[in-house]
Amino acid sequence: MRPLYHAFQKFCKDKAVKEVKKISNNRTFQPPVPGRAVMAMLRCLPRGNLQCLSLENMIFTVAVSTPSFLDSIFGREVSKFDFRSEGYGIIQLHGPIYFKWEMCTSEDGSGPLEGIMSVSVGGWTSLDRNGTGIIKECFEPQQAKKRLAAALAGSQARPISVTTSKRPRSSSSGSETDKSPRSESAVESAAGA
Repeated sequence: MRPLYHAFQKFCKDKAVKEVKKISNNRTFQPPVPGRAVMAMLRCLPRGNLQCLSLENMIFTVAVSTPSFLDSIFGREVSKFDFRSEGYGIIQLHGPIYFKWEMCTSEDGSGPLEGIMSVSVGGWTSLDRNGTGIIKECFEPQQAKKRLAAALAGSQARPISVTTSKRPRSSSSGSETDKSPRSESAVESAAGA
């Protein structure tokens, strides 16, 4: 399934290269692979890794909860793509990954099912060249709410301490209305003179 892997890679490279101005619909791509071939490939996953979500109105949707479950099919890592050798950063994919096959038949109703295949990731994060700092990220709305709630809960668990220090002013080094910052050593040396 080399074309599907390359579709994941191209999707991630686009996220690493482009300026993302519009976040909506920024988690979906259409691989150049027939839907029936992708679904047959997904059947090879170990039990419990694949969840059939719906089959209605000729649209078949399945989900893989974690991108790393696809590694066994491709023989390579799918959850992280490293573009540092090309001058960009790292893209991490987050699950679940949804495979949606919009099935259609020929006009006479015979022949195999065809249709459009689309893949939606639960989210992605673009990291800098060091792989440490987040440049941009996009998540499905439910996952974004959970991440925000977890971040807020984490910040409430650890109180933020703000330290302010007042520096003494010396009348010999400037006027009382002088607002320019001075270092502690400069103030002490001016007071001792």
